[in-house]
Amino acid sequence: MQILLKALLFLSFSPMFSCGGETPGGEASTTSHYTIGGTLSGLSGTVVLQNNEGDDLELTADGPFVFLSELEDADTYAITVSIQPDDESCSISNGTGVVAASDVSNISIVCSSITHTVGGTVAGLSGTVVLQNNEGDDLELTTDGPFTFLTELEAADAYAVTVLTQPDDESCSISNGTGVVAASDVSDISIVCSSTIHTVGGTVTGLLGAVVLQNNAGDDLTLEADGDFTFTTAVADGASYNVSVVTNPATQICTVSTNNGIISGVNVTDVDVTCSTNTYTVGGTIAGLAGRTVVLQNNAGDDFTTTANGSFTFATAVADGGAYDVTVRTQPSGGSCSLSGATGTLDGTDVTDITVTCIADNKIIFVTSTAYSNGNLGGLSGADAQCNTLASAASLTGTFSAWLSTSTVNAKDRVSVGHAGGFVLINSTVIASSFSDLLDGSIQNPINRNESSTVISYNTMTGTSQDGTAHANKCNDWTSSSSSISGEWGAATTPITNGGWTDIFSNTCATGNAHLYCFQD
Repeated sequence: MQILLKALLFLSFSPMFSCGGETPGGEASTTSHYTIGGTLSGLSGTVVLQNNEGDDLELTADGPFVFLSELEDADTYAITVSIQPDDESCSISNGTGVVAASDVSNISIVCSSITHTVGGTVAGLSGTVVLQNNEGDDLELTTDGPFTFLTELEAADAYAVTVLTQPDDESCSISNGTGVVAASDVSDISIVCSSTIHTVGGTVTGLLGAVVLQNNAGDDLTLEADGDFTFTTAVADGASYNVSVVTNPATQICTVSTNNGIISGVNVTDVDVTCSTNTYTVGGTIAGLAGRTVVLQNNAGDDFTTTANGSFTFATAVADGGAYDVTVRTQPSGGSCSLSGATGTLDGTDVTDITVTCIADNKIIFVTSTAYSNGNLGGLSGADAQCNTLASAASLTGTFSAWLSTSTVNAKDRVSVGHAGGFVLINSTVIASSFSDLLDGSIQNPINRNESSTVISYNTMTGTSQDGTAHANKCNDWTSSSSSISGEWGAATTPITNGGWTDIFSNTCATGNAHLYCFQD
């Protein structure tokens, strides 16, 4: 037994039977990995780097960087730029090598803006001319041919080439001398030198204010009145000219014709500048007109007549900077229109916010203070005369018609003809908001006041049904007092607010003590 235990103990501690991947010395076996990175500077956009043609790394700011994938000892690395930033070029230092048992951190990426040359061609030069770009970077030329300024510019930089010193006995003119660098070199600037020079000018018409012209993108000339003009700087014979408008007048647009060409031994005098004033329309919106006719005016003229709601525009446009003043020349019959936003000054845009709001006038209804003894009123004309006599005595304005129907006319068709508004008592109590409201079988308040606004309670002769049409009983068209003939009566009393105000019972034409409704026309 002791021999067996010793054997088992020997096997348990023997290195020959160890587990876990240990080496005979008892240590674990591992493989080391190392990072690849460095420093980025000068970046103003986005750059994408690669290591060993993969492991893309996008960077948007300066500073240290590290690729995501690590390498083992003795692995090679090769850093490249996969995508350059816009308008920049990034170069790499220490970008290739072999990992040597430590992290790689000395890769340098330096980005700088891409620059472009500015130049062109000179022709006709027989002496020495000195050019400048952006008031510096002097360039002396003594021969014809292409030229390039020493200082390069970045994309989007402006350039402005001028002649600092003219050659003896010559004048050099520049074409295409100003602009903005795009994504390529500028090479189309033209310098033409000649011993003969000529002026460039023409005529301006229609000018109101001040316009600024340029020739060949320079030599600014401000004009404030119609007439002939000439640029200050003459142009060499054989050189080009190109006249343009750099600043328009405040309220005008000026256009140029015959504005470019080549100087050919004579002064240019036919550049034509024509200025015209901007004009804009004046209008707005009409509401509440309800088929009636209104006449609007702008600036005491340009009449606009309409019967429709909705948008409107005057026919005559108004010059920019000019005033507009919209008024109601003719109010609609039986109503009135008010204006808002109706005056102002044109300021470079159409006027569309004038508001015309129309409302119908209310017509007065009263019950006669006089009671009539029978149905012989002298016909409609006699009844109307009774209404107007009482209205005049009470100082009411306008004419009035009796609410009566005959065999030939309905009451609704003879009173307040064409009225689109409402009906009120003398004290402004609303009876109905419209004819349809008056005749729909109910009224908003009783008709219970006479021409002096005294509250009354009477029966009234109407001969009219609740819908405003003639009833069968009309006292022989209000010329009969016979007891054998009937008339239709209404009730001008509280609390009648239904159709009984015009049609409540029939009575003989001999019956007295009945009154009339009088409607303002």
